[in-house]
Amino acid sequence: MVVTIAVLLAVLGAGIPGAGRAAEPFRVLFISSYHPMFQSFMPQVRGLMDGLAAAGCGPERCQLDIEFMDTKRFPGAENVRSFEARLAAKLGALPPYDVFVVGDDNALAYALSQKNGLFAARPIVFLGVNDLHKAASLDDDARVSGVVEAASVLETIAVIRKLSAPAGEIFVITDDTPSAAAVMADVMGTEAARRKHGLHPLSMMDHSYTELAERLAQLPAGTAVLFVSASRDRHGRVLALAPFMNLVTARAAVPIYTLWDDNIGMGVVGGRVVDPHQQGWAAGNMVADIARGRPIREIPVLGESPNRYKFDWLALQRFAIDRGLLPPGSVVVNLPRGVWEEHKAAFISAIILFGAMAGVTAILIFYTARLRRLRNELRESERRFRDYSAVSSDYYWEIDRDLRFSFLSDVFEDVTGVPPDRLLGRTREQTGRPPGVDAETWAAHLDDLENHREFRGFVHARTKPGGETVWLEINGKPVFAKDGEFMGYRGTGRDITTQKAANERLRELMHLADQANRAKSEFLANMSHDLRTPLNSIIGFSEMIREETFGPIESGPYREYINHIHQCGKRLVNLVNDILDLARIESGEYLLVEEWLDIPAQVSQACDRCRPPPSTGDAVRLSVAAEDCDALLFADERAVGQILDNLITNAIKHGGPAVNVEVSWRAGPDGTADIRVADDGPGIPPEQVAGITEPFRQGGADSGRRAWAPRKVEGFGLGLNIVEKLSRLHGAELLIDSGPGRGAVFTVRFPAARIRLPAPAP
Repeated sequence: MVVTIAVLLAVLGAGIPGAGRAAEPFRVLFISSYHPMFQSFMPQVRGLMDGLAAAGCGPERCQLDIEFMDTKRFPGAENVRSFEARLAAKLGALPPYDVFVVGDDNALAYALSQKNGLFAARPIVFLGVNDLHKAASLDDDARVSGVVEAASVLETIAVIRKLSAPAGEIFVITDDTPSAAAVMADVMGTEAARRKHGLHPLSMMDHSYTELAERLAQLPAGTAVLFVSASRDRHGRVLALAPFMNLVTARAAVPIYTLWDDNIGMGVVGGRVVDPHQQGWAAGNMVADIARGRPIREIPVLGESPNRYKFDWLALQRFAIDRGLLPPGSVVVNLPRGVWEEHKAAFISAIILFGAMAGVTAILIFYTARLRRLRNELRESERRFRDYSAVSSDYYWEIDRDLRFSFLSDVFEDVTGVPPDRLLGRTREQTGRPPGVDAETWAAHLDDLENHREFRGFVHARTKPGGETVWLEINGKPVFAKDGEFMGYRGTGRDITTQKAANERLRELMHLADQANRAKSEFLANMSHDLRTPLNSIIGFSEMIREETFGPIESGPYREYINHIHQCGKRLVNLVNDILDLARIESGEYLLVEEWLDIPAQVSQACDRCRPPPSTGDAVRLSVAAEDCDALLFADERAVGQILDNLITNAIKHGGPAVNVEVSWRAGPDGTADIRVADDGPGIPPEQVAGITEPFRQGGADSGRRAWAPRKVEGFGLGLNIVEKLSRLHGAELLIDSGPGRGAVFTVRFPAARIRLPAPAP
């Protein structure tokens, strides 16, 4: 979405009377990479206005207009081209601007590309730019200056050492986003750097949000936590900042510090934080200098991010941190209220009483002026909303307490071809059930409206007057008065015709892929069945010859040859059986016969089956861990046996002739339970772990663990693939933890729904 607002400082600010009526104001255009609701946008704008005003460029002198590129949500070239076309049209129709202010790296990159185009001969001031190298390179540019943005990592670590963890570990919450890696590169980029600063990463790629909260609850005293980023967890789940902070700060046993201003007030202690308001303030001062006639080439780039120490009093109190130890100049929020706050009602009553003694007329004048100002602000707020709706690619709608349409933005007609006047005053039910919506879905939608429930993603079709069908997606939120009275609905709608067509095409391609996969499975199954009959004959006859059923074998080489024939036949039968199992699993024909199983017994039987005979000469040590877990597993006995056999034989084959293999059945704290097979073999290189469960991964430098094994081993590369697929049939997951020189641990984690403790003995 590209949104344009032309607004005077007096409107965006405190509503100063007479602002914006100067004959020839100094014109400033602020171009933001974000959208209006992005968390740092409004602090940047307030800081920009405050910096201008403090430097003498208040609303009587400076006019501020704002444009949104919205490249954070829509980074594609098409969005940038659309923005450029709109901007060019507006710049051609409006009086020229005296200076351009750009917020964030994307807006700066665009401004630099237009230095000799749309922004020709005009100064450019940037703020919130993270690319420090690029910002420093612009210090010599005669038309560009600005303010960089960088996290104060080392300063915050120093504060943590002083306040909470003088010698203990600092656990760092981070994720795999490039921005998080860039922020922590200097202190966590290498193992040596982590040891130097006593840092221990808590990656969201290794934790779910719940698991992270439980981990924080178990941290020992004398340690602390530094929050960097948690955009998503290891399951790919995304949690908004506020609920995430509520979750982790409520459970954390030690203080949590941060690098970001918008985290303050959410339960974290604080730190030296990146402050968008200070960024705007510094940029506003630079613009004011330019307005007073100072050439921009004389204004140096502010190469140090204007961060500041900021802390939450409530978190300081919770962890008994002495406020006197805070760095000088620290800002502390949520401080205890003073006498005025504690007795505000009494003071106001006294003031009103004395005011009444001075005269009722003064009070009436005051409230009349206040009412007039509120009415003006209300009109301005409505005007801003209508400006937003006019330029938005989405349309806005509103219905009253009787569920009748009372407002539809003009974009509705652009999308549907239906003038808003045709729907105003009518209820949703009176408009009729739209095409593509079945009766049940339509009834559920009407029921949501009647019961004043919020709804999202209601998709329906509309036929435009020319016969073209468009697909719409609408969202609605009920509006209630302070006393709980229902006032109506407000919502948005958007055209999803292109998206729906793409989804239909994707479904078609997925169907074709499924058909191809089924054909492959049927071919493998048929081929495997045709191979089993002659293979069984080969194995049977070779056994009879090897056992000299019809007479002795005279020649020694013949005896060796018949043993080779019998071994190769057995290997081929195993391969055929594995292929048949894979084909049945992939075609959905592998039926589970589930019952409550005693897993320790299954483990013991599997170890007996897989233990190498003494004749092999190997010194393999196969043991069952003494785990205190007698939980039962609801599963298919044959499938569990295959899982155990494949994991154990895999560890023995790849671990070396003297490998130690330990098999265990463990219960987890969240109700889950694990089958765990661990060995002390050579381990698996990290780059090969991801593909090790793919079928037929044998031989060559890219074949997973085989390339790291110390000896040549037999097998077809199907065992782990079968383990993974059988685990998924049970709703379980296969986890692999390994590295060169530290062995391998293969864990099959079964969900809590399949675990049951046995009934106590009478």
